[in-house]
Amino acid sequence: MRHRVALGREVRAVRRRLASGRCAHGDSHLSCPRLAVITVAFNNPAVVLDQARRLRRHLVDDFDWYVVDNSTDRAARQPIAEAAALGGGTCVTIDRNPYRALGSPSHGFALDVAWRALVRHSARQHVALLDHDVFPIRPTSLVANIGTSALAGMLQIRDHRWYAWPGLLVVDVTRFDVDRLTFMPGGGVDTGGHVPAALRGDGGRACLREMEATEVRIRHTDGRLQSDFVMMIGDWLHLLNASGWCEVPNPVDRMAMVEAVLDSFE
Repeated sequence: MRHRVALGREVRAVRRRLASGRCAHGDSHLSCPRLAVITVAFNNPAVVLDQARRLRRHLVDDFDWYVVDNSTDRAARQPIAEAAALGGGTCVTIDRNPYRALGSPSHGFALDVAWRALVRHSARQHVALLDHDVFPIRPTSLVANIGTSALAGMLQIRDHRWYAWPGLLVVDVTRFDVDRLTFMPGGGVDTGGHVPAALRGDGGRACLREMEATEVRIRHTDGRLQSDFVMMIGDWLHLLNASGWCEVPNPVDRMAMVEAVLDSFE
């Protein structure tokens, strides 16, 4: 009950903020048929701005960009909104997330708000979901990636159940029961694990067009995944955790290191 009440409240709040606005192409947010790219931001304006630059540089699709700010640091909110605006995007804030300190549930809640406020009653066929530390590193098309499939992304398997990681996920909205779809974790699966249950038809794994994923070592220290490796996923690079990536004392130095890694892959 608490979840439904909180979700409904945040969805209504986001819809009110968007009601008088227009997407970057001038259409209302719900009537626009173009690809929607939705980034969930968390406490790091710098990576949001960097993602914006690389989306504009490399993503060849005609798209509208939305930043859903799920930050716990209120001081980050205005810079994140400014980063979204500089990238030609629209920023909406999750004001009251009942799972704010709980990691995956918090992220799932933010995605559920975005889905219900931006997608469920919209005219869009394709929607892409991104973590804020996922970046295109060469010209690419998300619409071409999904092709005629229901989903495109990186395969995850938990307890013999398949789903796609929601940090880089393309969805054909028409292939889903949009009212049933949820990104909340639970029942042995992480965020996004229940998405296949909302597929229309048999919902088998053949509905997923897999993006090839490879871990790449970028330095040699103590083998910690977040600092020693990045993940290549098709034409995209995942820094795994840009908000805390590389333990250096100065955040500016850390972002310079992030920039250097990204530039080395382009």
